[in-house]
Amino acid sequence: MQLRHAHSYKSAMVSKLFVLLLILFTASISKSQQLPILNVGGADEWFPVSYINENTKKTEGIGYDLAQLVAKELKTSIEISPNLPWKRLLLRLESGKLDMCIGIYWNKERSKIFHYTEPFLTNEPRVFVKKGREFKFEKIEDLKGLIGGAPLGASFGEEFDSFAEEFLTLQRVTGYIQMSQMLLLDRNDYYIADYIDGMSYLEQKKLKSRVVALSKPIAKIEVYFAISKKSPFAKVLPQITNIIKKAKKDGTIDKMISKYVTLPVNTQ
Repeated sequence: MQLRHAHSYKSAMVSKLFVLLLILFTASISKSQQLPILNVGGADEWFPVSYINENTKKTEGIGYDLAQLVAKELKTSIEISPNLPWKRLLLRLESGKLDMCIGIYWNKERSKIFHYTEPFLTNEPRVFVKKGREFKFEKIEDLKGLIGGAPLGASFGEEFDSFAEEFLTLQRVTGYIQMSQMLLLDRNDYYIADYIDGMSYLEQKKLKSRVVALSKPIAKIEVYFAISKKSPFAKVLPQITNIIKKAKKDGTIDKMISKYVTLPVNTQ
């Protein structure tokens, strides 16, 4: 009887130890699979993708709203990186100090450095000119011989970037203030900006009577999230892409857009 009782006791202890080890092993796996805080950043004056609200001094935009949704679906939290110049932000993304850029165009060079998600928006960069100095613009070749302006580090699609590097004179500056000042002082003939963003700036600064956008876009360019190849979130790129696809399909992104703009915006 004592031997049987001892054997039964030993079996029970082994069983309990096995259950305990199983719980610890499962917890260890769960912990190892848990994602860290998603550290994101973006351009600070790209309406409606990512910008700083002048009244609240807080970051806003479709990109941040969608990044919040991504973090929620991945069961983690989000941290917004302090504002940085665009080129420095991309360097932080390349080094892995930043997990994700919440609004960026694709080009060949960037695609070698970053992972790209499903696009969530389509933008139309246009040529902005001083009112009264409009010119015929049907193709990018029409910009030859003119002096233009563009934001420092900005890309406007592979075709335009390649053409501009070889054939166009573009003065790269830090943002709209410099671009519009140079245009109004006749130091350049035009500048390039995303249509919605550019029109929003003109409205805000009461410049719509002095600066106008030409009707034809230079391109139609998709907007993406870019993820650092050195980020732990690179491993869940397919999941992030699926979250964006679902948000496009069920109208979630359309609702995000409607918070900011009334102009037609293409998500496809």
